[in-house]
Amino acid sequence: MAEKSGLKGIWMRLFFTALCAVILLSPVTALGEVVGTAPVPAPEAGADKMAIAGPEAASSKGERLKTADSLAKGGGLDEAVSILTTLVAEFPDDFEAAVSLARALSWAGDYEGSVAGYNRALTLRPGNPEALSGLGRVLSWAGEYESAVEAYKKSIEADPNDRDARKGFSRTLWWKGEIDAALKEVQEVLSSSPADEEALEIEERLRDEKGPLLRARYSSSTDSDSNELKMYGLSGYYWTGAPGRVTFNLDFYEASSQWATANATTFGVKDSIDLSGALTVNAGLSLVVFKPENGETVFAVGGLNCRYELSSRTRLSAGYNYSPMLDTVALIENHVRTGEYHGALSHDWRGATFTASTAFAGYSDNNSSYDIVATAVYKLSERHGIYAGATSEYKVFSEHTASGYFNPPNIFSNGIFLSVEDEIPGTRLSYSANIEAGIQSFSGKTESTSAIEAGVEWRLTREVSLDAGYKYSRSALESSSGFRFEEVKAGVTYLY
Repeated sequence: MAEKSGLKGIWMRLFFTALCAVILLSPVTALGEVVGTAPVPAPEAGADKMAIAGPEAASSKGERLKTADSLAKGGGLDEAVSILTTLVAEFPDDFEAAVSLARALSWAGDYEGSVAGYNRALTLRPGNPEALSGLGRVLSWAGEYESAVEAYKKSIEADPNDRDARKGFSRTLWWKGEIDAALKEVQEVLSSSPADEEALEIEERLRDEKGPLLRARYSSSTDSDSNELKMYGLSGYYWTGAPGRVTFNLDFYEASSQWATANATTFGVKDSIDLSGALTVNAGLSLVVFKPENGETVFAVGGLNCRYELSSRTRLSAGYNYSPMLDTVALIENHVRTGEYHGALSHDWRGATFTASTAFAGYSDNNSSYDIVATAVYKLSERHGIYAGATSEYKVFSEHTASGYFNPPNIFSNGIFLSVEDEIPGTRLSYSANIEAGIQSFSGKTESTSAIEAGVEWRLTREVSLDAGYKYSRSALESSSGFRFEEVKAGVTYLY
């Protein structure tokens, strides 16, 4: 008991250390972020005189607006905001300066200041569609979906032909969970502009979200302990409206080793329910049939998970999952199952996302484990989906068992990674790649780790797509058994 108590103490200290690191790196004020109406800095003394200084001042104003716009679009947001703040102070009645400042502030992530800026612009030109559309956009980014919808409705009422406003409105309805309404709005854009690439992308993603979708999958993997696993699966989902999205899966597993074979089948149903704009709950139930050479056993498994948006930049997730381990013959023969409680806190700050997570798992062979992970991911290019990051993980098992999965006393792993996800221009071919490198310590030894993963997806038509992927990994945490792991997979998807 003393040994387990000490183990729990270590886990708690490490978890709170990781959590404190996230909080220190990320401004805690984001946890209470509220979109307000803080005023734009007041005009300086003499601003009225400068505003009527004549053509020379107006020319200077136009040049500075162009300079600020170029800086903002080029990533120089701090300098752009500084120039525009000065302009608004000098020309307090200038609508263009007010809108430009509000836009730059939104790009810089100052949603509160941006909302105040757009409200100021609307006092200068009440009902202006550009300001209303901008206000709707920043409110939706801040998670204030109801207010964003109202702003977009007023903007579209003032200018029904504004495609950007309709696309922004469609995105907001999507984030709000109103998939049918979002589709209707973006299809209104496509009815008059069928070649609008952004609208086509939004429609495609909305159709993916709504379904109905049917997908056939295949994968084959091996590890350095001579375990092989093949999986044949059929899955699908359908957006049912108010209850959310219902998902099903039917998977067949064939495991083999040098001395035996075993099979397993799973059938599950899961419902994803959007309770509000901020809270999403996923509940699932599955039946698992273990079929080793010595007989057949059936178990029911399932889980309940939730995700809550604390603010526009901070998310909390937690849940419980009871699931089978089907990676090897030994796991299927021993009917190994695990019940895991998990929680995670993520925060976005200056182009990076910091996450601290922890988990406790109990195994059907009377083993248990604690897991603590800290991750930092930085967005190098949003346009091309390029990310770089680092991760640190500590995992402790209370017992060493021989049930068919790797469970040394403790594992400490550190690594870095680089990933990219993009589409080849002019084609319907998209690709993804990820490379990792690091070190790992367990059972008194330290080894280097690495991984490479690549995937492609080809949309043959609006309804049918093909995909394939490959992964190679050297890590004790990748699979249940075997330090080296290799997998190939393929699938075909039909979207109604």
